[in-house]
Amino acid sequence: MNLKTINRIRISLIVGFVLLAFWGLILDFQYPNGDSWILINSEFGRFLAHVLIGLGPEIAGIAIGIISIDYFNEKRQNQSAQIQLKSKLIRELRSKVKDVALNAVEELQEHGWVIDGSLMGVNLTDANLEGANLRNANLNQSTMIGCILNESNLYRSSLQNVDLTLGSLQNAILPRVDLFFATLNSCKFKHARMRRVNFQNTACKATNFIETDLQGSNFQQALLLGANFAGADLQWADFDSANITLAKFDGANMKNARNLTHGQIFQAKSLKGAIMPDGNIFEMWLEIQNLKEDWDSRINSISDLEEE
Repeated sequence: MNLKTINRIRISLIVGFVLLAFWGLILDFQYPNGDSWILINSEFGRFLAHVLIGLGPEIAGIAIGIISIDYFNEKRQNQSAQIQLKSKLIRELRSKVKDVALNAVEELQEHGWVIDGSLMGVNLTDANLEGANLRNANLNQSTMIGCILNESNLYRSSLQNVDLTLGSLQNAILPRVDLFFATLNSCKFKHARMRRVNFQNTACKATNFIETDLQGSNFQQALLLGANFAGADLQWADFDSANITLAKFDGANMKNARNLTHGQIFQAKSLKGAIMPDGNIFEMWLEIQNLKEDWDSRINSISDLEEE
């Protein structure tokens, strides 16, 4: 017998005892001189009425109390069981064995624990969540160092202040993910779908964004030191106050990219064949802006430093 059926029986019993008590009160009100009867106007009928009037409300009160106590005890036990199950599933979520971790994700999703904050602050270091369905997940402040999330679905998930250092999210589905203040150093996002992702104030040192779809993403005040955006789609991305020192943008499409200054561009390591915000190829853009000599001089300086 499932929980819903048991609760229906409880409700039916409570309603029955309430009606019983109410019946006794009506009889007592209508026949104040003890002339009431039940079923038959006889000594036995009057005896039943007397019992109902005298004991009906008390019996009903006791029965309702017992049923209520039983309900709350069962609810408390269920809550305890739920807490134990949640803890077990979170432990399995950390597994390096993909099937174990994915089964845990499915059960957590069924209970609504992926989106309700139950996973905030969890330690998923080196967990294998390849192909996991984590849509709308709340993983804020979690430790996910070395976590494998290739081909996973994290659409609209919140990963604020997470540590994904050395993580792998290649071919992952990540549109509209919130990575505010996240640490993504040496993380691999190659071929990931990351439109309109919030990278504000993130640390992306040596992060791999090769051929990643980053249209409309927000890189405001992000640290992109040595990041690789080769072949990435960065149309309409916002680079306001971003640090792109030694970042690579070879073949990237930065058409209509916003807040990308000449000073920032000259911090980059290479932009061969990149499409610039005005739609021109980088080499042509240098000619139009009369910056080719300055760029060549800078490249030579970097080469000299590397040789030293």
